[in-house]
Amino acid sequence: MDLPRKLVITSPSDAIAITPYLLGFHPTDSLVVIGLGPGSSFTLRFDLVEREHYSALLAHMRDLMVRNDAEAAVLLGYGSEDMTVPLLAQAWDTLADALAIKDVVRVDGGRWRSLMCTDAQCCPSEGRPYDINASHLAAQATFAGLVAYRSREEMAVMVAPVEGEDRVWMAAETERAQQEFLSDGPASRLLLDEGLRLVRLLIGEDRRLTDEETARLSIVLTHLRVRDEAWARLLTLDPQQQLRLWQDTTRRAIGEYAAAPAALLAFLAYVNGNGTLAKIALERCAEVAPSYRMAALIEDCLRYGLPPQTVRKRFGGMLEMLPDA
Repeated sequence: MDLPRKLVITSPSDAIAITPYLLGFHPTDSLVVIGLGPGSSFTLRFDLVEREHYSALLAHMRDLMVRNDAEAAVLLGYGSEDMTVPLLAQAWDTLADALAIKDVVRVDGGRWRSLMCTDAQCCPSEGRPYDINASHLAAQATFAGLVAYRSREEMAVMVAPVEGEDRVWMAAETERAQQEFLSDGPASRLLLDEGLRLVRLLIGEDRRLTDEETARLSIVLTHLRVRDEAWARLLTLDPQQQLRLWQDTTRRAIGEYAAAPAALLAFLAYVNGNGTLAKIALERCAEVAPSYRMAALIEDCLRYGLPPQTVRKRFGGMLEMLPDA
């Protein structure tokens, strides 16, 4: 996620405090890189790997940093000394000729130690304790609307399918919507016309849709022209309202009908700098529709590290390009 402009990192403690809010969750066994650029900042996270995989991981990391115009970076290694220190050292070497390294820090067991610090008084071998809850930066991040889940798995619950009675009601409404819209086939004029009407009516509503509305919306989004209408309107509406809508729709949609809402959520998260949520939404999409083409496009953007502002600009005029229905 992008670093909000008013949140300024001035120390390792600041970097540690803000990282969970930038990622959306508290990292473990991770290499985290906070990239600092002229116009914006961004955060990358990688799972810790064995030494034989360093070259591929670090080459990818360097490519992403350069492509996003990073001028400086803070490196954070979360985990045991034997897993983090060699990787941090090599990451430092990999990036040193391309940008300024502000700090290289190992974080473990509630303590941190800078690999760039040689002063035993400043950075004792046992590390220095930190308390995220006591950080003014964490308080500022919370005030700015950022949330830090305890783990990535807890964050993934945001798009997990509903269960119990909620799922029973949604399944019943979905069956009714199928009978209404799909009786004449997956590309019927009814599906298109009613789908466009529903998208234009519902997706800007700042409220939780009813089960009936959610089921009908999930069905009409199977028509690609209708899906594209929703896609084109994402960037014209309030991003927080859209995030709430597509998270909720992804959770409540039944089976394969979650694919389009999940892909729309992934795109929205991506262009708003929330790469973690984008990846989680793509995983949800892959569960129900492994070859969904919109998801593959977003996954390529993530893989190649295209800056969110570049993707936003490229798709910004999409609504005017759609054919008349």
